Amino acid sequence: MRCLGVLLSLGLGLAATPALAEADVFELGNGQHGVLRVQQLGTSVNTSTALTAPAAAGGKALTVADVTGFAAGELVLVLQVYASGPAPSSGTPGPLDLSSVDAGRWELARLESVAPGLLTLTAPLVSAFSSPGAQVVRVPEYTRVQILSSSSLVAPPWNGSSGGVLAFLSQDMVLNAGLISADGAGFRGGAFLFNRGQITGCTELDQPEDLGGARKGEGLFAGAPGAPTHGYGALGNGAGGGNCDEGGGGGGGHGGAGGQGGFTRVEDGSRDVGGRGGLALHYSPLTRMMFGGGGGAGAGDSAGKEGNTGTSGAAGGGIIYIRARSLQGNQGIVRANGLSAGASISDASGGGGAGGHITVRVQDSVDCMSLEAQGGNGGDNADSQQPHAPGGGGGGGVVLVQGQRLSCPTAIGPGLAGTAAAAPGAASYGASPSDASQPESQGVMTSVNEGFASPSVPVWVSPAEGEATGPRPQLQGTAQAGSTVQVLLNDQFLGSAQADDSGSFTLTPSADLSVGPQQLRALADRLGVRSAPSDPRAFTVGPLSPVALDVGCGCGTSQPQGSFWLALGVLLLGVSRRRSGAVGAGRGVLAEQGRPGVHLHPVASPRLAEHHAPPQRPVG
Repeated sequence: MRCLGVLLSLGLGLAATPALAEADVFELGNGQHGVLRVQQLGTSVNTSTALTAPAAAGGKALTVADVTGFAAGELVLVLQVYASGPAPSSGTPGPLDLSSVDAGRWELARLESVAPGLLTLTAPLVSAFSSPGAQVVRVPEYTRVQILSSSSLVAPPWNGSSGGVLAFLSQDMVLNAGLISADGAGFRGGAFLFNRGQITGCTELDQPEDLGGARKGEGLFAGAPGAPTHGYGALGNGAGGGNCDEGGGGGGGHGGAGGQGGFTRVEDGSRDVGGRGGLALHYSPLTRMMFGGGGGAGAGDSAGKEGNTGTSGAAGGGIIYIRARSLQGNQGIVRANGLSAGASISDASGGGGAGGHITVRVQDSVDCMSLEAQGGNGGDNADSQQPHAPGGGGGGGVVLVQGQRLSCPTAIGPGLAGTAAAAPGAASYGASPSDASQPESQGVMTSVNEGFASPSVPVWVSPAEGEATGPRPQLQGTAQAGSTVQVLLNDQFLGSAQADDSGSFTLTPSADLSVGPQQLRALADRLGVRSAPSDPRAFTVGPLSPVALDVGCGCGTSQPQGSFWLALGVLLLGVSRRRSGAVGAGRGVLAEQGRPGVHLHPVASPRLAEHHAPPQRPVG
């Protein structure tokens, strides 16, 4: 049958949604801290404090352990270090995709005020942060940075609640003739502890300390309630400790997997219960940052003699985050390496720490001697009479570098396994990797060959300024190609759209807009940063928003029968007007398109508008 349109008046409106929180709009900072000139070793510029209560998305309050060193108007980085929620079982195979957990999530924010135990932000948080396990780091904003030769700018080490991050912004160049370092500032290695039990035959992934299990290295699940602390199974990117008798500690994981610790001693059967290497982590370095995993401790009892003849696991690399106009200095080094474990004598050695995370994003060029996020080596064993287990090597780290010209050799390989002096050929006695080229242990390098910049500001095309529209107008504009455009209606999030290769974007509301004056704004997100908001665009949704009633049975009915269906539709309309709640609270029930029944379609003209965009999912 031929479809007939009947105009109805229905007031379908959008429910209010939270205002869009402030994303990264800080570019190269405001330069409020002036010039930084580093003239000595071990200079640190980042104060940090633990978050002591959860911070909700959309909230502005950060409850912290200590506000010393923080000031209103300054920039901070909020970082989720530990994953919230339960830990997976030890020995869960990798790699681990961080999209399933909140660890590594971060954002920049500006402080509005500082009070005892409380930091208040100028704008709402985009994401939620849990406690314990998150920290707040002060991020200085310089006009220019210079590190002299024989000098270093370093990250304070992670202490289990805060630290491990070196972060700053610079409006001009960073001239580095020395060292920018977060070596060993990440997750901590498992501590060696002498065991008097003379225990042999340990077999458990989670072997209690008093039953012969050595301490695991720290990783992203170390803060989970009831997380196991000893035994040869890896937990996330934290390596397993060696099991009795004298198994070696595993290497921590990050971009690459950590290596395995060496076998138990000959009298215990040279069993394969050395600590397993920490898992490789998969995540976008634009949206996450993570410490390198700690190496596991070696197991030992020194044949019943008291003493520290075994060694602890080594710490992983910390985080370096730099944004600047350029990074200069072909003699300068930027480094977030995992540390190497110490050598053992008559007990087992610990594993190396994994490489950390480095982000360098500049507008112009990146030039340096080296950019390193390498794993540390496993500890050797020096006993020449009988073999004792060496430690596994730490996995490579994660590096993101962005600039118009990139001239900075990068090293993201793993550390090597330790060796046992008494093993034939001074081999690794079951520890790994023995070859730095093993692909599963390599770190991850991401290069962006364009200058760092905020996306261009979106421009509205339609509706025109002051235009009267129907209830679901097509909202069209232009933005930087490939960016995600966030659309605000009356300062409330409406939806998002992708700008295509030509820069055009279109968003159709998923429900009818309320009658009356409206105002649009748009912001563009690209490569983890956000544009300034667009100019406002005012328009009006006309009164008595028209929708068309298509009446049909979907079966090719003749015209006289169609008249019957039209009469029935008018009758139903009259009944619906006499009954309150037939279309309740601004909601309509739409039959599935293409099936028999009553179909409601919005129209902005006498012709039916049959396209309905799918619902848009809010960001953040």
